[in-house]
Amino acid sequence: MATYTGTISINGTIVGSGPLAGDSATIAQTDNATAILNTNPTTQTYAGTIDQIITTSGTYSLAGGSSAPFTNTQDTGAQSLSGNESQPTTLTFNESATIGLLPFTFSVTETLQLSPDQSSISVSGTEKITVDGQSSTLAFSGTLANTTIPAVAVEASMYGATGTSAEIASLVTNFLPAQVANAIANGYNPQIYACETLGLVFAFGNETGSMAFANNYGPSNAVMPNTTAGDAAFAEAAASLIFGSAETSNTVPAIEQWVANWKAFYTASGIAVGGVSSNPTPEQIDLAARGAAWGDAIGLALFDHLGPFPALVTNFLEDAAQGTAVYGASLLAQPTAAAFQGAATASVTTPADHVQVTGVAAPVDHAIM
Repeated sequence: MATYTGTISINGTIVGSGPLAGDSATIAQTDNATAILNTNPTTQTYAGTIDQIITTSGTYSLAGGSSAPFTNTQDTGAQSLSGNESQPTTLTFNESATIGLLPFTFSVTETLQLSPDQSSISVSGTEKITVDGQSSTLAFSGTLANTTIPAVAVEASMYGATGTSAEIASLVTNFLPAQVANAIANGYNPQIYACETLGLVFAFGNETGSMAFANNYGPSNAVMPNTTAGDAAFAEAAASLIFGSAETSNTVPAIEQWVANWKAFYTASGIAVGGVSSNPTPEQIDLAARGAAWGDAIGLALFDHLGPFPALVTNFLEDAAQGTAVYGASLLAQPTAAAFQGAATASVTTPADHVQVTGVAAPVDHAIM
């Protein structure tokens, strides 16, 4: 089971005609959508629900010159959503509200397309807004990002075991939606951004209190001190574990540069996780930078289907959907997911293809290949 979250913005102006000639309304909508799907990468199908909370705000201006602000929130409730990767799914729904003294009707037709690697859902469509018999149509588009994949992959790669079921659920529903929204609002790749933030958080421990990442990959490890050589040793270890045979001559230098960039950032801005103060020690800065860089690396590996983790995480999620996943255990120790009906083999043996995530710009700043 995977959770997809995102915020879609719809903006426009409605100009009245007929009895409402001279009136106008500026509309600013935010659609906070959450889809919970059972996905099958092997057959490229999915089924589940999507819930959308739509907040409409703006100003209604009368022909005579007076105006008044308005805000209204509508919840579509959980709608059934199913389909396959090769064909988009279309949903329609209607919402109504009284704004001021006028009845508004919002008629939405939206198309949802699951990306080839099931890491995101692209959303596009139109909304017909009708007030007192007069209608205007606005177009919109956006992306819902899979928050379950980062929640599983980052901790499992940093600690050698997945999080607990409760921890993964908390990350997916409580922590990552805001991170994804911030990434999309600023034009960042939401999956890599989510992994990056999780890398920083987990650098200072996981939900069980383990400090395995700090002990193994932090500057307290005598092989990886807080020096240029220590950061290089960290980059080599991270590249080997995360990318495996997909590592190239550019991989280690790229990770080294990410560490250097994050060290400069945290030196200037402080670290707002792990109980670290606004005046962190050099060792804390180095640990934070390595955690964030690790997140960058695992995010890129997932995004570009490089190394072992894309298939391992997919297998774990299929196990979870079938009730056979072992939480708190290594991804390598998970049972091979049984083939879904109509599938020839389980996804863990399916070759990974290099794909572009639908609706998300390629992470140029993270290219290492």
